[in-house]
Amino acid sequence: MTFKESVAQRAPFKKDELDTMLAGFGTLSSYQRGMFFDRLDITAFPVLRESIKGVLDAIGMTLNRPSNNMNTFPLVTASRSLRSLAIKGVNIDRFQKALATHLSDPERDVRIAALEALSFTGEGAIPAVETCLSDKDDSVVAAALNSVSKLSSAGVNCSRIRKKVFARIGNENQTLNVTAMYAAGTMAAAGVDCIAAVDKVTGQLHSDVPEVKTAALFGVGMLFGPKARNRTNLRKFAADVVVASIGDPSPNVNSTALHAACDLSLSGLDFTRISEKAYDQLRHPKPEVRTAALHYVDAMANPQVRHRAQIPEWVSGEVFHMVRNDDIRIKTSAMGVAVNLVQMGVKMPAHTLEEIRSGVNSHSSKVRCSVAYALGELGDQADVERMSHLLRSHDFHTQWRAAKALLRMNERGINIDGAEDSLRFAEGRTDLGGNAPVNKIEIATKVVRRALDRMPQKTVHLKPAG
Repeated sequence: MTFKESVAQRAPFKKDELDTMLAGFGTLSSYQRGMFFDRLDITAFPVLRESIKGVLDAIGMTLNRPSNNMNTFPLVTASRSLRSLAIKGVNIDRFQKALATHLSDPERDVRIAALEALSFTGEGAIPAVETCLSDKDDSVVAAALNSVSKLSSAGVNCSRIRKKVFARIGNENQTLNVTAMYAAGTMAAAGVDCIAAVDKVTGQLHSDVPEVKTAALFGVGMLFGPKARNRTNLRKFAADVVVASIGDPSPNVNSTALHAACDLSLSGLDFTRISEKAYDQLRHPKPEVRTAALHYVDAMANPQVRHRAQIPEWVSGEVFHMVRNDDIRIKTSAMGVAVNLVQMGVKMPAHTLEEIRSGVNSHSSKVRCSVAYALGELGDQADVERMSHLLRSHDFHTQWRAAKALLRMNERGINIDGAEDSLRFAEGRTDLGGNAPVNKIEIATKVVRRALDRMPQKTVHLKPAG
């Protein structure tokens, strides 16, 4: 097999093969470059990280070429590779200008791929999103609305483009209508003043289309939720629709209504009248509904909620039982609720605590993080060793949670000396030697900060990997 033939093999790159491809990248045709980037997306990140400079140079070489609408494959796949690298924590800000030039490409897929990559460049993406919100193609506009949600979730202030977002609410194109309501709700949750969208969103609660009603319920929960600015009194009609939608035949409507009730409860509104109906959803056949019902139980256990319904014994028992569930969403949510129930005085069965502890070896990062949180709040001296185990994970989310758990254990009076070696490992201080003096609290705090810096979910501006 020749060098140029091997690029078309649909398999992850190995280190030596990737380096060979990068060395000869300039000789590849447009199609072969497209295949190269296609393979990058299925290549393990540790392999990419070792050759990240060459990979980024190859992407730059492709994006900086004049657009050829006869062959958009390399432009689309290069942009998608850049997006994938950004998700893994690589800073792609240097590509803003190159990506922006492709927003005027005649091919829709090129514009969308460029926009989706730009969405990981923080505030610098706002002009690109604004441009695409006025695109003649509805698919590009929908991608721009999704970008608004993504940027807002990452803490980017999108207030300058809110009017263009609100203008799409109620659009006859259902996709635009739905994505616009999600974007408006996400902006409101990020602190943008979205009062101008209230009447438009609540007006969509009349819809008989489950997808539209779901988006409207989400919007109501966010627009009137605890993080929203300039909250107005919730329209009685909107509150009634939220209540009536719990138990709806559509699982998405049902679950979103439950989440909305929780958000509105945190804003000081009284939704205790739905407690019996909401608790019943813990036994719903759909995981997303059971997870939303757990969210409602959590709100009723939250001392910051002004109006709280009593939590029956059977509900607590159901929550503890759900810790054993195989569905990751249910399992992790149940762990968090279980912690709050214990803190309000409910006795947790010993087997439930052991089930939580067993999750330290889970293949799921979400489960490991939930275990670390729960044991930080409820664990004892023996659990310090379990946090030490999690600190040696190469997953930054797991390290972050384990370090935070140790800090919490220390606050609770538990001796965390046994975690010293693992804290050194997580901070990258393994060269200090076993007898060097160390401030374990200081190191744990640094591990938390380091992990936060490396996690895409926590910030849009990321340090380069490696």
